[in-house]
Amino acid sequence: MSNKKGFTLIELLIVIVIIGILSVAVAPKLLNYPKQARDSQRQQTVGAFNNAMQAYIGSTEGKIPASGDKGCVSAFAELAPYIDITAKDPKSPGAQKINNTSNCDYYYIIDHSGTPDTITAYAFVAKVEVPVSSGNYVGADGTASTAATLIAPATPASNTTYYVVGNKM
Repeated sequence: MSNKKGFTLIELLIVIVIIGILSVAVAPKLLNYPKQARDSQRQQTVGAFNNAMQAYIGSTEGKIPASGDKGCVSAFAELAPYIDITAKDPKSPGAQKINNTSNCDYYYIIDHSGTPDTITAYAFVAKVEVPVSSGNYVGADGTASTAATLIAPATPASNTTYYVVGNKM
């Protein structure tokens, strides 16, 4: 009678298969963590722009900026005293462009309908990598149920989701 020590080939194959199944189940979640971290940074940046806008509105009594009512935040010179308007996307500057017509990392929109010289609503927008269907997010069609009414960029890129922070006056 022989006294064998070790594992049989079948036992080793079963262990390898189990490890393979577990890695396939866990890998997608692990791959999304860097994207979620960058999206979190985008959300913080958009929130900071929102705070800067509140300061701007408070100091100008809500007057429309000379920079215009929409465009890249980096061109919104009136916010410069309150925040660094040159904030870049955490992935790579220009890679997360907001819409098909501009190469913005962060976008702003100001509504002044009904009152030509005064801000009635505004929003800051950032494109996110991990689509979410609730909260301050806008789908590719530009609709939103929980954010201000004017928050969608003019020509959204297809199959994208945007994070939006805005305020109605």
